[in-house]
Amino acid sequence: MMVGDGVTNWTYDTQPASFNMTYQHAIISDQMYDSLNENQCDFSLINFNVFPSDTCMKIYNEYLSLTSMMNMYNIFAPVYGPTEYDIELHPILANKTESMLKDYPADLKVRAVNGHLEATKKKFKHTDYTPWMFGQQNDPQSYLGVLTSPIDYLNSEAVKTALHIPASNPAWTECAGGDAISYTMFQKASQWIWEELKGKYRMMHYSGNIDAVVPTQGTLGWINALNRTVVEDWRQYSVEGQVGGWIKDFDGITFAEINGAGHMVPQDKPAVASYLIFNWLKGNHIPAKTQETPVEQSA
Repeated sequence: MMVGDGVTNWTYDTQPASFNMTYQHAIISDQMYDSLNENQCDFSLINFNVFPSDTCMKIYNEYLSLTSMMNMYNIFAPVYGPTEYDIELHPILANKTESMLKDYPADLKVRAVNGHLEATKKKFKHTDYTPWMFGQQNDPQSYLGVLTSPIDYLNSEAVKTALHIPASNPAWTECAGGDAISYTMFQKASQWIWEELKGKYRMMHYSGNIDAVVPTQGTLGWINALNRTVVEDWRQYSVEGQVGGWIKDFDGITFAEINGAGHMVPQDKPAVASYLIFNWLKGNHIPAKTQETPVEQSA
């Protein structure tokens, strides 16, 4: 079992870790950080409408304001503003544009694939993807449209044909709606799964260290709370002559940090992700005895 940058324990993950991470990167001030500690602010259950004091909520809203124009999924990455998409239509359907559009809500993108129409959301807001990061507020405009890049590619006619996906299949979408999957966010989160699967499966949790939504500090917090025996201690691994990250093996779980990656590790650091994931899957020691190229997927 392998999970990347996943929320696992609300006590450690998201807001508690985000405050620590942004303070360490000088995004919030000493005064704000000291106020958080002095007022013993606990935001771990804010996603379940359990709110801390008015003083803490004022600090929280100031924090959201300070970070509202940042890409919190990768604090060093640019933020892309709202993006409008062209309507891609098959030539034989081009004259039906107006009549087709009125049948679809304005927030959907309509495309023709293999002669039939399909629709997906134009853009996913960050509150669609990680609602806990933004409290009760809506996404700022700077976050609209960030999460759409794979949608057009995976729904293109060429890709669907290459993957032998029937034209009759619905369009692929990045975040399934309530009609596709019933998802309930529990206060106990998912640490119990890692505990339950001990001894049954090999497990790894990897973390990009410039992700402020599910920061590395929070992941290390809940892993350390498992009190597992250390099998092999903290060590560095390299990829293509550069530091790829750091790794530590516990009894039943491996923690791996990816240097310079945000929430979307394979997108930010594809060579490092390939090296780490495929070596771990094959049971190879990391760092490998022979440096430093990623294991080929076909090997």
